[in-house]
Amino acid sequence: MIRFVTAGRLRRLEEEAEQARTRMRAVQAQAAAAWCRHVREVWDLTVRAETAESDAAILRGHVEEYQERVRLLAAELAAAEEAGLSLVLLLHWGEPHSIHASRECAFAYAATQDAPIDGWVPSDGRVHAEVAWQVLAFTRDESVMGLCRLPVRSPQDREGAA
Repeated sequence: MIRFVTAGRLRRLEEEAEQARTRMRAVQAQAAAAWCRHVREVWDLTVRAETAESDAAILRGHVEEYQERVRLLAAELAAAEEAGLSLVLLLHWGEPHSIHASRECAFAYAATQDAPIDGWVPSDGRVHAEVAWQVLAFTRDESVMGLCRLPVRSPQDREGAA
């Protein structure tokens, strides 16, 4: 079978072919843009993952350091508890100021803060906020899973207020 193609039909076929080529170039451009976006997103995610892994490694190092420090402090606390030692909380006008290993250390530190060296007297039951400087001994109490204040000692022990 022989088919004749007229000039008009040939022109329409050429126009359709050109439209198809134009459409193909547009689709290829869209595909290339989508590919570039995909590659850029993969790159960004890779950088973020590597940064997160690096940060996690650094944080793991910090956690290990702190765990070791906590272990050493727990051992030190256990040794102090076995020896019957306690810690001392230094209060300034009723607010916690610092924690010290002994009353003598607390007194010495308070002296650097202009507290009177020889003005320490036994606690007399006044409200903590009414006293400039005061020391409170405390120790760890497993029954309450925390710290508890030790009982008030005799006036000769110099625990009290200044």
